[in-house]
Amino acid sequence: MYIKFLIVVMVCFYSCTTVETIQTKNSFYITYHTNDTLLKNNLILVSRNKVSYYDSGAKLFRIIPINYKTNDFDDMHYFFTDDQIANNVKEGMVMYDIQISDNPRYDSTAFRVKKFFYQNKEWKPKSDMGWINVYFPDYSRAIEERKRKKLSEYIIQTIAKDSYTIQ
Repeated sequence: MYIKFLIVVMVCFYSCTTVETIQTKNSFYITYHTNDTLLKNNLILVSRNKVSYYDSGAKLFRIIPINYKTNDFDDMHYFFTDDQIANNVKEGMVMYDIQISDNPRYDSTAFRVKKFFYQNKEWKPKSDMGWINVYFPDYSRAIEERKRKKLSEYIIQTIAKDSYTIQ
């Protein structure tokens, strides 16, 4: 009886202490540059500790919190925000640098996506997608919060789709 109890305790201890290692090829950091504090906070909320995968049944990219991850999908990508970078940077990791335009227009805005990779203890440029325009024809001036949310979702979807391109 004592041996069975000891085995159960060891199995529980082992399963609780094993940490899934996140590989360099499927880990991405995201930094945001904007003067709109509310937008930056919203961007961090939609991207911090998230995973993405391609749902072939629905033919779209899904982004879910890392805690809801299952083993149903093989190719999951992990996203972390700039405040998490310092602790876990490894050679070959990719960082998305997002700059949001301070556009005074109410019906549109733009953001720029640059990709960097970590090599020899520094971030080196990899690619620049340029400026991407986002239009909000359905939203008026009174609904700034909805525009921030829509823009945040659009940006993380853009990053998720790009992360599946050839590295």
